[in-house]
Amino acid sequence: GALLAAGTGVERDSARAAALLGRACDGGEAPACAGLGTLYALGRGVPRDEARGLALDDRACAGGVAQACADLAAAWAEGTGTVARPDHLRAAGLYRRACDLGSAPACVSLGAALEPGGTLPADAAIAFTLFRRACDLHDAEGCYRLGGLYEHGRGVGGDLASALALYRQACDLGHDQACDDGARLAPPLP
Repeated sequence: GALLAAGTGVERDSARAAALLGRACDGGEAPACAGLGTLYALGRGVPRDEARGLALDDRACAGGVAQACADLAAAWAEGTGTVARPDHLRAAGLYRRACDLGSAPACVSLGAALEPGGTLPADAAIAFTLFRRACDLHDAEGCYRLGGLYEHGRGVGGDLASALALYRQACDLGHDQACDDGARLAPPLP
């Protein structure tokens, strides 16, 4: 079903993919529930039904699918889909679960919510831990934000050498702003 949905190695057939993913989801396969939820959210092969898509993501998240937890968290954080209004605490719990399941972008999203000006009460120490985890998973945004904490001394003592190293790491991972910030912090050549 997943191959048919993506068109990987076979011609894309969203309707057939939905049928196969539905059978697998009914059989308890959490990743199939996530895939089917995506098809419902996009209206591919099935009528568009955001509520059903979120319900399937909820089921997949309970089954340990990190991306489904992250998708649910984003819906609650933004108040999108069938979510009536944002619920940042619920989103935070879902981002935490997704992060614990290995989703680096979820770690970054939760860390950003905990920075000053974020949607949750600021806690730079926890944001630091979350950005460190994301960076350790080779996430460019996680490394960049961790570098920012070192540069500005938030959640950790100010350390421009560490900030520069993290900006360079994020730049190597494709983060353009990190390249610019790394160049700004780099010592001038003799």
